[in-house]
Amino acid sequence: MSGGRALVERDRRGRRLRERDRHGAVVATLAWGDDDRLAEAAVRLPDGSWLGVSARAAQDLAWGASDVVHRDGAPLTAFAAVDWAAIDAIPPLAEPARLPPGGGTAILNLIAALAADQQRGPLAYRGPYPTEQLFLALMQSFKYEGALVEPYGSSGATRTGGAVGGDASSPPT
Repeated sequence: MSGGRALVERDRRGRRLRERDRHGAVVATLAWGDDDRLAEAAVRLPDGSWLGVSARAAQDLAWGASDVVHRDGAPLTAFAAVDWAAIDAIPPLAEPARLPPGGGTAILNLIAALAADQQRGPLAYRGPYPTEQLFLALMQSFKYEGALVEPYGSSGATRTGGAVGGDASSPPT
């Protein structure tokens, strides 16, 4: 790894399979199906444990197809299914409080990295309401582009622009 940057391993099609941090530790793994859809992903939490994401593993009355977040084989919560091969939005999460510390940010980091790989963006949050917890997690995973110069100063009533993959700030839109 040159310059202390993360190392991304890809398959022959250029799809992200594994990401290592600057120290060489694996922080994310992805398994793609024969249909080019994500089958399963896993992200490492700050405590060293892992969260899994099973793509399109459930249905939700509010948003339909859902990706399920699980830990040690037990489902924790779900979020609106993401088209992982063509990310176009930040999905709503059913029960954020059920995620362990760092879980939401780890998943958002994966979404941001894939969106950056795909040169996609800006990404809008498509949920019913943004919580403070979501706002803070987005600030760690995305940078903000648009009319709003300082995301901390906004009341959130109206916004233009959106989140793009990166490492700076982003309020939900």
